[in-house]
Amino acid sequence: MSADATSVDLIARALQLLGAWAAKYLQVYRILFAKRAESLVFLGLTIFVGALGLWAPPLIASVNAHDSTKEFVKALEVGAGYMFALSTVATAMTFFAKEYLADHHSDFKEIKTVGAVVAGCLILVMMVLLAIQIMAGILDSSKPPTVASLVLQSLLTIAAFMVALYLFCLEQIDECPDLGVDLKDRSKAALRRKIDDAQDPDLHL
Repeated sequence: MSADATSVDLIARALQLLGAWAAKYLQVYRILFAKRAESLVFLGLTIFVGALGLWAPPLIASVNAHDSTKEFVKALEVGAGYMFALSTVATAMTFFAKEYLADHHSDFKEIKTVGAVVAGCLILVMMVLLAIQIMAGILDSSKPPTVASLVLQSLLTIAAFMVALYLFCLEQIDECPDLGVDLKDRSKAALRRKIDDAQDPDLHL
């Protein structure tokens, strides 16, 4: 087998493993369809109210035959994307933390902890970037943010919204355990197997 063929096989194998890993963790999003009523309320309030500063200016501009793209960029220049993302993730994290602390028998403590850590890190990053953007605007109001910073804000806003949805799904996951069966705590699964083995009458001959 040639070196090129080996490299292709390794890349294919890596992509396969990456796809399996992603499928394992992204299956949590199926809860959005299992809990439609709660999901619609969360999505509706988050997008309609939370993102008002993002979608309202370009929408109003387009209705009045003005440049909607320019208005959207203006919204990003004042950090509307960061503020929307921060409030969205913080709100989802608050309800999630309350549910996490109250439910001591959850089979998904590990994935919930990971979700909280990721969300917390994302909030800190966005707070720092928002503070930098505000300071830059105060010190030199004539200089608008760079294209790279606006793109970064847009990407982080989307990422934060997806993380908020993930936290929402994790909050509901104990009511839909079959949709996250691969994410159950490994320690509890091992303990259950030991208990089941100990209670198995076939083992006591």
